[in-house]
Amino acid sequence: MYAGGRYVEGFMIPETVTLIEDGALECCNWLLNIRVEEKNPVYKSIDGNLYSKDGTKLIQYSIGKRKKHFRIPDSVVSIHCDAFSFCNLESIIIPKNVQIIESGSFEGCWRLTIYCEIESQPNNWDEDWNPDNRPVFWKCELKNNKEIENSPHIFSTAILSGSAYEIEVL
Repeated sequence: MYAGGRYVEGFMIPETVTLIEDGALECCNWLLNIRVEEKNPVYKSIDGNLYSKDGTKLIQYSIGKRKKHFRIPDSVVSIHCDAFSFCNLESIIIPKNVQIIESGSFEGCWRLTIYCEIESQPNNWDEDWNPDNRPVFWKCELKNNKEIENSPHIFSTAILSGSAYEIEVL
């Protein structure tokens, strides 16, 4: 893979690939599916997105997906630089477990609203994690995660700073 591979919709990472350099997946605007051979010792794929083998680091979201909402798995503690850059998402939920978000993780995500389960930005999140200053809601306690993922009309009922809001996708 090379930077600027804009029309690549998917690919398989073989077991022999143990290093994907920063920027290798940058600007793959059509990317729908990243697959990883099961025997790869470093990487794995969950729902077409790239993670570290142990699932604690989200390395690359397939930014060409037509999904509007995404909940980062609870196993993730770190989000790689540019992991969501230029994605089509409208909303994302960042669980409490995420301790590190690297630079530019949400760059160019013009429609994105970010919902964080933690109370405020941790010190170890890069100062440039949200370079376009997309809206961020802190201390979101979300209910019915299955409903969030499966409903095309209602994203969630969330508790934001002690008040309930229903977030409707128009």
